Amino acid sequence: MSSSPWQNLPQRPERPLPTWAMFVLDPRRREHRGLRAADADRTLAADILTEAHVQGRLSADEFSGRLDQAASARSLGVLVPLLDDLLLPDRSPAAAPVRSRRRTKSLAGFMQWMLMLNLIYFLTALMAGGLYYYWPIWPLVIMGVPWLVRLITGAFEGRAARGRAARESYRQLPGSDDLR
Repeated sequence: MSSSPWQNLPQRPERPLPTWAMFVLDPRRREHRGLRAADADRTLAADILTEAHVQGRLSADEFSGRLDQAASARSLGVLVPLLDDLLLPDRSPAAAPVRSRRRTKSLAGFMQWMLMLNLIYFLTALMAGGLYYYWPIWPLVIMGVPWLVRLITGAFEGRAARGRAARESYRQLPGSDDLR
């Protein structure tokens, strides 16, 4: 059996493919389609098309046609059909409020739990004939501190943080200095 002498060479790291999150405004959203495209949007579209052509995903004719259309795009909606089959699909723009709903549900669950514990405390204090050691403070601390840490660190805001990180890491790659 002969093996290829090239099989043990390190592979060139794959550049992460750009996503729609790289645009300042998502051109796929209905309310953004009619807005005028900025020079930065057209430049980003041209860079994405060039990268796809270099990777062999576009033929020369298709590349030149799409590049001309991207350069003359007046609105963001014109860029969508040019780039739709080249960009990674990301979560739809409507998925962003899900994170705030998760935070609201988490807070509501925490508050219900604390209300129940305080109700138990006050009922037992009422039946015992007076207030005594306030024990619900311990579940409050044990459950409240992790919730506050997640709130402060942005764990509830996962999508926005991942989108910013993806854009920043793509911009730090060699050859992507002009993608802003």
